[in-house]
Amino acid sequence: MDTTSESCRSHFESCGLNYEGLRKDDIWLLQAILARSVRTSDSTTIDDLHISRKVDIKTNDDGSLIGAYIYISGSYFKKREAVSFNEDGFIGFCGWADSNNSRPIYEGFEAWVDQVSGLV
Repeated sequence: MDTTSESCRSHFESCGLNYEGLRKDDIWLLQAILARSVRTSDSTTIDDLHISRKVDIKTNDDGSLIGAYIYISGSYFKKREAVSFNEDGFIGFCGWADSNNSRPIYEGFEAWVDQVSGLV
């Protein structure tokens, strides 16, 4: 079965993760995992596809996540959505991408979920 945005969201929830349990370090870890996943993927079709160093993170006073935005850039675009944790609780994934270019994002996100939830 192919990984999709919906299967990534389901995996996040089924592993017991939520915004309240996430901190800035978790988002930076996701950024690093996504960067490696994109860099090592053989499925992407866009030249110079890479996760941007800039990450926007908004937290509550207790450090829990309100929202975050991880960006991706390529040879002909800058700072598109890679993964977004929207303030309404929706997690978005590279809505601009086709199945080849979204694959390393989905794979990286699922690997991150496994790591953060303690599955690996």
